Amino acid sequence: METDKIETYVFMDLSCEYGNTRVLTGICLRAATRSDILIKTGSLPEPILSLRFEKLDLSSCTEIREFINQQKPPVCLIAHNGFRFDFIILKYHFDQLQFRLTDDVQCADSILAFYDIDKAINKEVKAQNAAKIRVQKLRCFKNNFLKQPTLNTKQVEMAPENTPITENSTSEFDYVYEEVSFRRQLVQLQEYYRRWVGSPQIVPHPPENDTEMLFRIANKFGKRFLDWVEQNHQSFNSVEGKLVEFGYE
Repeated sequence: METDKIETYVFMDLSCEYGNTRVLTGICLRAATRSDILIKTGSLPEPILSLRFEKLDLSSCTEIREFINQQKPPVCLIAHNGFRFDFIILKYHFDQLQFRLTDDVQCADSILAFYDIDKAINKEVKAQNAAKIRVQKLRCFKNNFLKQPTLNTKQVEMAPENTPITENSTSEFDYVYEEVSFRRQLVQLQEYYRRWVGSPQIVPHPPENDTEMLFRIANKFGKRFLDWVEQNHQSFNSVEGKLVEFGYE
């Protein structure tokens, strides 16, 4: 059976006690609709939940679930490196309290989404540049060929037999295109933001700021981002993994 398309994307970021993922100290959830992702207005979507606590309790868990349930379903949580950090940590703390989100809540990792989209765009740019270079070289060849002077019989006879008549090579059309080299590695959220969005400048790591960067990058990618999430989400309640001492944010 074909599942319904994701209608709401909840960008999520956690804060933990430094080096100790068993102590969750805060969470920010920023909800955006499909239209928010597709339409580039420069403004931020309104629904946001920001919580600070010394220890996650059932009251805070209920606030999180109620915020998510208020959004138009299906809902997908989006976190940067979520399957190694945010999703695993939140799921761990929920399990400790025997708490669950509704089964229809999905999740997807933006670090994988941005990498794949980044790579696809880079490949398209390379193909476009290669095509431009071929066209320019063809034009250069044709222009140089048409500009060659026609020699009369006397000029040909006067030319030494061992001196070929050639055009000097030129680098006029040997364009050098500076392209970003994407290595197969995890890339920090602020680096994606700097490269694809740039402004307004945002200080990384407070959860509110990181969720803003996540939304603005997703908004920049637009339909590419929506399509990627449709193919790469899973149920949040099915998330499994071990806690790590240090996440990659």
